[in-house]
Amino acid sequence: RELAEESATLHQLAVAAMGERPPRIADAEAYLTEAIGLERSHGGEGLSVGGRAATLQQLARVASRRGDRAAAHRHLLEALRIHRRAYGEDAAHVNVAATLSQLGALALQRPADVDSARAYLVEALGVRRRIYGKCADHAEIASTLGKLGETERAAGALGVASAHFAEQRAVLTRLLSREGEACP
Repeated sequence: RELAEESATLHQLAVAAMGERPPRIADAEAYLTEAIGLERSHGGEGLSVGGRAATLQQLARVASRRGDRAAAHRHLLEALRIHRRAYGEDAAHVNVAATLSQLGALALQRPADVDSARAYLVEALGVRRRIYGKCADHAEIASTLGKLGETERAAGALGVASAHFAEQRAVLTRLLSREGEACP
């Protein structure tokens, strides 16, 4: 139990370091690496499955900020593998959607990876639509539609990009018109 708390504290210290202006990237990386190392040094005990995946996702953010896209990609793929093992391969879970979105955003940083970005983001959108069901007007869905629009624009598919941006706008407009109301 103490090991889990120590790992969680290190994770939160890393989040705080990344949230500072300017972010303390080296400190965040050291905290996250120590959290993962604690788990490894104790035979896999320490971080919960979700905690380990979250720490890997945060480590991916750090690697991305350092410009190490390869490390960020590896960390995100490992986090996705952990989430899918924990929740099921086809589970509609917010952590799966978030990791897929991160993978899509990372791929979008390289024009040559536009097809990968599209695949990750389309999958993330599908997961989010399954999560929110009849409440399809959700900020996470709008965000993913916007990223898909950026992806299609980068690919030169301006008509498809425009359709994604229009759908994003419609979702956000409906959200604003229902502000404070529960989903029907």
